[in-house]
Amino acid sequence: SALRGERAPVYVTLGSSGDVNVLPNVVRALGRLPVWVLLATAERAELADVPPNVLIADYVPGDEAARHAAFVITNGGSSSGYQALAEGTPVLGIPFNLDQYLAMDAIERAGAGLLLRSGSLTEQKVEDAVRNLLSSARYRQAAVHVAAAMKQLKFAELFRNFVQRATAQGAPRSRVV
Repeated sequence: SALRGERAPVYVTLGSSGDVNVLPNVVRALGRLPVWVLLATAERAELADVPPNVLIADYVPGDEAARHAAFVITNGGSSSGYQALAEGTPVLGIPFNLDQYLAMDAIERAGAGLLLRSGSLTEQKVEDAVRNLLSSARYRQAAVHVAAAMKQLKFAELFRNFVQRATAQGAPRSRVV
């Protein structure tokens, strides 16, 4: 475990709509912890005084980063949150807008992650949440359970059927007025 001397890999991304103003608190907290950090900025943030255990890139393949991470720190939105869950990786969500809160609330209720409010985020809250994620296997177990449930669904087939039904002859069509 990371708390016994090994460094856990952590993937951090706030995507295109997370509150990048929280990144300095996140990075400072992670700098004190037994983790290696890959931070993807989406070209939205420039950080000074980056700890040596933090690597910054503009973009990374999120699914691969999530697959290898002990957990993912994200805005909690459906894209990055569900990307992490599809890999069986827990989420520390820092939502900034309503859809991110709603998605992250569902992840937290499933036991697969923790939600921290961006408006009241402190280094200590991040550190406490990270220590919790690193010391308890229950988040990983829940994330793996969610991943298994997601794999049962045939998303491509479901979407193809939806499109076929929506575009079938006689289906109501929206129009711009």
